[in-house]
Amino acid sequence: MSTTVGIKDGTLFVLPNGQLLEIGNSDKGEQDLVEIFLTVYTAAEDYGNELFSLVGEVNLIPELAVSQAGMIVEQTFERFKALQQEDAYLSTYEEMVSLENVQVEQANDSTGNLVFSFDAYTTSGTKVGDRRFDVSIAQANPPGIVAGQGIPGQLWPLLWTAE
Repeated sequence: MSTTVGIKDGTLFVLPNGQLLEIGNSDKGEQDLVEIFLTVYTAAEDYGNELFSLVGEVNLIPELAVSQAGMIVEQTFERFKALQQEDAYLSTYEEMVSLENVQVEQANDSTGNLVFSFDAYTTSGTKVGDRRFDVSIAQANPPGIVAGQGIPGQLWPLLWTAE
């Protein structure tokens, strides 16, 4: 079994006695899975997700954004499973085996944001997560930038919350 330090709301989780929380099994698998979705994809490391590529796509048709995001979610999960195979200490409680109920939709507001969720299962059959991810694909242009002209390299972070 592999372990790591627990993270909550982007911060190291510290116990009341001052010790860092050490997590393993399905808790570690869940945290690792969330991390890959919160990381911008880099080809050199073959890590992260390409949802950030949708950021600033002001001319993106909503239906296309939803479809493309769904494919990216599935590709990211497959990439994560492949990376897990490199962990010699991987337990059946943290090894992801299936992704089900992928749902991508536009947020119920006028922002054009996407919301996606999924169920992930480990080899042991444990369901991890119940996560909802909110992705901002709208982007405010700084003064002097014409709407519809993307700004290379400018990204907005993904935000995730437990459902």
